[in-house]
Amino acid sequence: MKFLPKEVNDTENFPGQRVDGKNLRDTWIASKNGTGWKYVETKDDLNKIDASTTDYLLGLFSTTDIGYLDEQEANNDPSLVEMTEMAIKILSKNEKGFFLFVEGIIVPSFLSKMSILVKKYNLTYVLPFF
Repeated sequence: MKFLPKEVNDTENFPGQRVDGKNLRDTWIASKNGTGWKYVETKDDLNKIDASTTDYLLGLFSTTDIGYLDEQEANNDPSLVEMTEMAIKILSKNEKGFFLFVEGIIVPSFLSKMSILVKKYNLTYVLPFF
C-alpha cells in the first residue's frame, strides 16, 4: 500500500511501499481532531458509515487494484458504485456544492480482456455491463 512505509503491514498483511518512512494513513488520522471523520478498510466498514455525521472519510480497501465484482465480494471490498454513492451522500451536505472525480481504472483492463474474447471467439456483439 502506497500510504504505508515498507516496515508496516496493512490489514491484509501486505507490507507498505513507501521508502520515505512516512505513514500517510496515520498522518491523515492524526490530522482529524474530534468527530466527523472515519477511516474504513472494508465494505462492511463503509456500510456502517452514517453520512449525516461524517464530514471526512478515508477508505483504503486494497493493496492493489480492487478486482471485478466476484473478487470484490470475496475480499469484502466495496464496488465503485458503493464508494461513489457514499461520497455523494457525504459531499452533498456542502451548501456550496462539490466536485467529485470518479475513475474506474479497471475499465481499460476490462476492455482489453473483452477485445481478446471478441477476437478469440469471433463474437459480433459484446454488451459491457457498465
